[in-house]
Amino acid sequence: MSIIFLIFDLKGVVLFIKTWVFIMFLATIDFGLNMLRPQLLSWPLERVDQEKYQIAEKLNYNPLVKKGPYTFWVSYSPLFNLRTASMAVNPRWQGNIFLSLSSLKEGPHFDAAIAHEMGHFEGCPPKNICFSDFDADEFAAKMVGPEKTLALLRYMSKTHGEYEGGNQRIHAMENRVISTESR
Repeated sequence: MSIIFLIFDLKGVVLFIKTWVFIMFLATIDFGLNMLRPQLLSWPLERVDQEKYQIAEKLNYNPLVKKGPYTFWVSYSPLFNLRTASMAVNPRWQGNIFLSLSSLKEGPHFDAAIAHEMGHFEGCPPKNICFSDFDADEFAAKMVGPEKTLALLRYMSKTHGEYEGGNQRIHAMENRVISTESR
């Protein structure tokens, strides 16, 4: 009787290992595609959500945007959607902004999130990307206002948890809102 359980347990271990290897294989392909050609796992925003596309296009033609217009993609990559709270820019794909599926649910904060991602390109020398979220927040505050940018930061902190630098960004934007109100 115990030999039967031992054989069953060994089959379970083998099945677990095979499943784990398969998942790691898929994750490797997913990661590779995200780095080399993310458009293969994405759809243009205009085909996915016309309302959000109109918001993004309106921001695209804001006079502050000098390096655009930008192309917006909704990524269906499982790995991208697991690790990305809302959106991302990839230095290899200048002018492309990739949105996670969850970013389409951000409602009133969507314009500030798009402006923030544009800020990663706009605040840098040509052909470069700025990784500083503070600089991107600053650009978003210029585009949509510090109040909307602060609301986005608070929303992200509440829905996606505290993260390193998150409270510092909120504090910096609160100071900007206060200085704007006192003028």
